[in-house]
Amino acid sequence: RFRETHTALNEEASALGTSVDFGHQSVYGGDADVQLDLAHRSSRGKLYLLGGAGWYRQSTVFKQLQNSPPVFVCGYFECGYGYFPYAVTVSSSTTEWTRSWNAGIGAEFALSDPVSFFIEARYRRLAPYGSNNAFVPITIGLRF
Repeated sequence: RFRETHTALNEEASALGTSVDFGHQSVYGGDADVQLDLAHRSSRGKLYLLGGAGWYRQSTVFKQLQNSPPVFVCGYFECGYGYFPYAVTVSSSTTEWTRSWNAGIGAEFALSDPVSFFIEARYRRLAPYGSNNAFVPITIGLRF
């Protein structure tokens, strides 16, 4: 999940003809990867290369902050009318499933049989390849 940039918010506001206060893009999907273990000197740790292909979707949402109608509220010392902000979705879209590829490196360290700790960094590129659809997620976890 990525926050939208100020440029993207301004472009969407111009296209919609209304203000846009914040937004996000979610990327989800899956890969089929191969892993090549590199030569290692220790039985407790190893390095490996990995890569593969997959399918992903991107979902984008833009929201606007609005105030509620006046509401009568009482605080500790006084009562009066107040407004409460809430978010309204002004635009949302989801792409079709698109192709992707990835390549990266990882390390795995044995903790206790059969548990191991791993860390991976991958360069992931989503189609269309000519646009700015690339990122490098870092994954940390345990294998059982």
